[in-house]
Amino acid sequence: MSAILGLMLLSAIAYASSLHIFSKEKLPPLLRYLFYTGWEFMLIGIVIGPFALDFFPEFLLRELEPVIHLGFGWVGLLVGTQMRLSDLARVERWHLRVTLYQALFSGLLVMLTVYLPLHYLYKWGAGEAVVAAAVLAASAAVSSPTALALLGKERRFEASARQLLNVISGLDAMVAVVLLALSLTLLRYGLVSFTLGIKYLAQATGTGLLLGFFFRHLPRNKLKDKEQLVLMIGFVFFSAGVGGVLSVSPLVISFIAGVFLANTLPPEDPLYRAASNTERPFYIIMLLLAGLMFVPSPTTFAVALLVVPMRLLGKQYSLNWLTGRGGAPSPFPKNGGLALASQGAMTLVIGFAYLSVESGGMGRSIFSIIALCVMINEMAAPFLIDRVLAVK
Repeated sequence: MSAILGLMLLSAIAYASSLHIFSKEKLPPLLRYLFYTGWEFMLIGIVIGPFALDFFPEFLLRELEPVIHLGFGWVGLLVGTQMRLSDLARVERWHLRVTLYQALFSGLLVMLTVYLPLHYLYKWGAGEAVVAAAVLAASAAVSSPTALALLGKERRFEASARQLLNVISGLDAMVAVVLLALSLTLLRYGLVSFTLGIKYLAQATGTGLLLGFFFRHLPRNKLKDKEQLVLMIGFVFFSAGVGGVLSVSPLVISFIAGVFLANTLPPEDPLYRAASNTERPFYIIMLLLAGLMFVPSPTTFAVALLVVPMRLLGKQYSLNWLTGRGGAPSPFPKNGGLALASQGAMTLVIGFAYLSVESGGMGRSIFSIIALCVMINEMAAPFLIDRVLAVK
């Protein structure tokens, strides 16, 4: 199979499936909960990938790298365009403090937990293990609102608790992107270099702002929706190419460009409509690609089984602690932090971003750990949400 045919197959699966990804009402309750957020497409990717049927062998996956770069550049742009300062200003400050605290605490707990296993089980150097642990910390910071939103249609949740969790799961991706940017710049290829890191961060910031300014002033007023979409895809591809030349992750560049656009474009700009219309197909493509890139091993499972409980413990403990100190609403349920189990595609994008820098065995190992954590958390999320939040 050629790369073009492979891309056509992935696109066809993604488009057809996006129409029904969250329509599982006719399934038995257990199956509906297990596959609530559509992560089953990762299983499809595993089945058709090198690990099983080998419809997508390794050489073809390498040829699909531009698609992967487009995917996490696209997600970076989507996350960035949600960071409108005027909207954030309306969010209560304690909401923002809770979001920042739980994301950093969960990430730090995971980083401290996995450093020694990565160092000794994989026999990586200290610097390499620090980089990998920091990337896992960034992935642990992310929460997805998808499972919470879907389950909210079937169950009744306490209003203030749901509001807080929606804010956290909507904003902690921003914390994760910052952690990832620091991990891939201040700690590059196992070496700690703050001077070089500042240089790369400055390049990423300047490039993202420049590209955002360029897109902002393109004459798009007379373009139709489909033309807006093509222009947007071209912009993300161009951003990914620039990131490759500068050795800076397209995720970071596109995120900064998205933040710039969110705060300079009017809310009714067609950019947001184009982004919304493609969110599901790209989500499915990222899930399929994650399954294709997944490489299971006993060590992968061992580290993942450390990351999953430590991440949930960090979410749970931080919110319990903040509630006890008056930093969260008093009706907030005990252990309500477990409702943040779902991680979503943004976590996979963090893995892809690391894989673009460390393309060897180390990159595939960390990506596989992240992918396995996503699968476990997506299975558990509906059950945990229903247990700790639903009003009986």
